[in-house]
Amino acid sequence: MKKRLIFAYLFSIGFCWPGYSLSSPDNERIQDYKLISEIIYDGIDLVLDNKIDEGHHSFMQALKLAQQKNYQELIPIIVISQSRLFALEDKHQEGLDALLGLESYFIGNYDRPYAGDYFEYVGHTYLKMGNLELALESLKKCEAIRLNKEPAKNWRTYNGMAEIFDRQGHPDLAKEYTLKAKRLSKMQNSKKMLDDIKTDLTFNEKEGTIAILSSENRTIKTALRSAQSRNFYFGIGLAFLALCSGFLYVLLRQRNKLNREVNLRNELISKNLEEKEYLVKEIHHRVKNNLQVISSLLSLQSRTVDDQSATDALNESQSRVLSMSLIHQNLYKENNNSQIDVKSYLTNLCQHLFTTYNINQDRIKLELQIEEMDIDVGSMVPLGLIINELITNSLKYAFEEKKNGTIGVSCKQDENRLVLKVWDDGIGQTPIGNSEGFGYRLIKIFAERLNAKISKTTDNGTSIELVINHLKKAI
Repeated sequence: MKKRLIFAYLFSIGFCWPGYSLSSPDNERIQDYKLISEIIYDGIDLVLDNKIDEGHHSFMQALKLAQQKNYQELIPIIVISQSRLFALEDKHQEGLDALLGLESYFIGNYDRPYAGDYFEYVGHTYLKMGNLELALESLKKCEAIRLNKEPAKNWRTYNGMAEIFDRQGHPDLAKEYTLKAKRLSKMQNSKKMLDDIKTDLTFNEKEGTIAILSSENRTIKTALRSAQSRNFYFGIGLAFLALCSGFLYVLLRQRNKLNREVNLRNELISKNLEEKEYLVKEIHHRVKNNLQVISSLLSLQSRTVDDQSATDALNESQSRVLSMSLIHQNLYKENNNSQIDVKSYLTNLCQHLFTTYNINQDRIKLELQIEEMDIDVGSMVPLGLIINELITNSLKYAFEEKKNGTIGVSCKQDENRLVLKVWDDGIGQTPIGNSEGFGYRLIKIFAERLNAKISKTTDNGTSIELVINHLKKAI
C-alpha cells in the first residue's frame, strides 16, 4: 500500500508539464492523475505476476483515460513506458507500433517535452530489430533535439549510434561516438553544478557588484526554483518509471532464463526416460525370444526321447518356460514395462496349454471368469507358474476316465485380496495333491513367495483355490 501511495503521489505531483502548476481548482485533474497512476501500477503488478496481457490492458486503459481527458502531458509517458514493457518481452514490433502511434504528436513539435526521449526509444527499438538505417535516422533527430535543450542526455544517443556504426563496419566512427558518450556521462553532474553557480552569480552592472541576494535576483531565483522543483519531481517520476521498467526487465530475463533451463532439463529427462523405456522394451523382447528358443529346444528334445516320463518332463518344462515367455511378450506388445493385464495373460496361457497338449476343445471345454485388472510383473511370474501347473495337472490327469469335461479358471478381487480358482469336473483325484510331486512342490514354493493360502476340494472333480492377501498391484 505504501508503494502504491508513493507512485500515485509522483504521478499527481511530479508528472506535471513544465510550466503548468496545479492550483486549488484543479482537484479533478489531481484525482484523474491519481487514478491513472493506480491503473498503471496495477499493470506493473500484473506483469510481475507474469500476467503480461492483463498488464498491457491496464496500460491501454490508462492511455484511453488520458486521451479522453486530453491530458497531453501524460500520453507520451504512458506510451513510452508501454513500449519499454514490450521490449522486456522481446516484442519489438509491438513496441515500435505503440511508439509510431505518437509520431504525429512530435513531428514538427520537437520543442515538446519527451521529444528527445521519444526518438531515442524509437531509434533503439529499430536497432534491436536490425533496421540500422531507420535507427540511425531516429537517433540523429534525438541528438538534434537534445543539443538545444538537454545535451548531456545525448550520452545514451551516442551509445546507440556507436553500436550502429560498429555493426555497419565503421570502427572509427563507432569509437568516436563511444568516447562522446563517455565524456557526456562524466560531464552531466558537473555541468549541472556549474549551471547552478552561473545562475546565482549574476553581475550587477549599475553597482558593479555580484548581488546574489538582491530583491530582483530573489524574485528570479524563486521562479527558477519553482520551475526546477516541478522539473525535479517530473524527473523523479520518469526515473521511477525507468527503475520499474529496469526491474521488470531484470525480473523477466531471470524468469525466462529459468524457464529455458527448466525446459532444457525436462527435455533431457524426457529423452532419458524414452531411452530407458526403449531399452527395457528391447530387453523384454529379447528375453521373450530367448525363452521361446528354449521352449522350441525342449519341444525338439521331447521328440527325440523314447521314454514317456522324460517326454512328459520336457513338455512340462516347455509349458513353464512358455508361461514366462508370455509375460515378456505382453510387456513388449503393450508398451508397458511394469504391469500385466491379467485377463489377457491368463486367456493366452490357457489357449497355449490346450494347444501344447493337443486338446480337442469340443471334448474338454475351457471356461474363464477373469476380472479386468493389472498386476505387478514381479507377482505375475510366480502366479503364472502356479496356474500353469494347475491347468497342466487337469489336462493330463483329470479326464483319463472321462471323454468330456470342463476346466475352469476364475480370478477376481475381493476387497484387498486376490482369489484365484482352477477347477475341473474330472475324476476328483490327481497327482497335484501328492506332496512328493515336483509340481506340488513348485506350487508350494511360489505360494509362499506370494504369501498365499491354498485350499483343495475334490467334490465332483478337483478345485484348487489360492487366496493372496495384499497382492502388489500395478502402479
